[in-house]
Amino acid sequence: MKKLLIDLLRIPSVSSDISQLHKIVDYVENYFSGIDCIIEKFEFNNKPSIVVKNFEGKKADIVLNWHLDVVPPSEENQFDPYEENWKIYARGAWDMKSWVAIMMKLMKDLLKAGFSKKKISLILTTDEEVGGFDWVKKLVNLWYTGNIVLIPDAWYLDKIVYAGKGFIHLDLEFYGKSAHASRCWLGDNAIDNMINFYTFIKSYIQDDKKLYYDDNHWGSSVCLDVVEWGKATNMLCDLVKAKIDIRFTEDFTLDSLLDLIDKGLKRFNGKLVNLLTGDLLFSSPDNIEIQKYYKIAKNYIPNVELGKEHWGSDWRFFSAAWSIVLLHRPTFGNGHWKKEWVKVKDMEIIYNIYKDFILL
Repeated sequence: MKKLLIDLLRIPSVSSDISQLHKIVDYVENYFSGIDCIIEKFEFNNKPSIVVKNFEGKKADIVLNWHLDVVPPSEENQFDPYEENWKIYARGAWDMKSWVAIMMKLMKDLLKAGFSKKKISLILTTDEEVGGFDWVKKLVNLWYTGNIVLIPDAWYLDKIVYAGKGFIHLDLEFYGKSAHASRCWLGDNAIDNMINFYTFIKSYIQDDKKLYYDDNHWGSSVCLDVVEWGKATNMLCDLVKAKIDIRFTEDFTLDSLLDLIDKGLKRFNGKLVNLLTGDLLFSSPDNIEIQKYYKIAKNYIPNVELGKEHWGSDWRFFSAAWSIVLLHRPTFGNGHWKKEWVKVKDMEIIYNIYKDFILL
């Protein structure tokens, strides 16, 4: 598995490098050559993806899913992996080729053993770092889904994630009428319209008690992150451009928040320029499959806990298709930065947990 990881890390499969994305998908295909399995390759917007299965059809009992693309390097020679103090260093060691190596090795071992008790599919895509729209979303829409989906997008080895917040990213414009500040009654300040809109949606969505004073911080949030406005101290602004980030829990639905945003924009003279959304992930911690995984994990990680996370990822596409999604990963460091690393021993631990979970 370590050798496999080293091979994957040496391929500089940055999301924007189409030739290297094809190269790493070809590597995956060759890895399974000569083994009795079904391999399907796809391409959209020049970006390839690959599915390896032990069954005919689309919907699996268990899906192993993650991505082969990486963010650009932060230092020279970051695609030359090396091992030091039981850690492997390279771009993609954490995000996310260590997990890909675990999944590929496990899938190959299951196929070689002729495992057929459950339908297993390995889905590897090449656009997660740029949104996942060219492949995970499309594959799920084609019903390449599963009853259970294992995705390595948690934060700690001792935390299994069963719930994650949904998100809404808004690019907005607010309009007004310019006038001299000494005669402000002759104009309409677009800045006021933006502030009023922001206050309106934040007062409805954000619960500071849950967000700031609860240990789990499991509350919805509204953050104004980018603003472009104004030309002069003594002039009312007639145009404001703003970007707002919303994270929401099961207290809301995506549709209800989009309705609220639409009402606010109409009320405060605003316009939606661009929209990016991701639905929340929420499976019950009492679900029989989640409890099964949790009990197996405790055999290897006695202090492991079930928990929630705050970001979005490709899980949202599977969750929207009613899959049970579990997030769990090895110990790592310096993700998306210099000297990115993963702990080798933890890769073995996750491999064994996955294997026991599938075989049970």
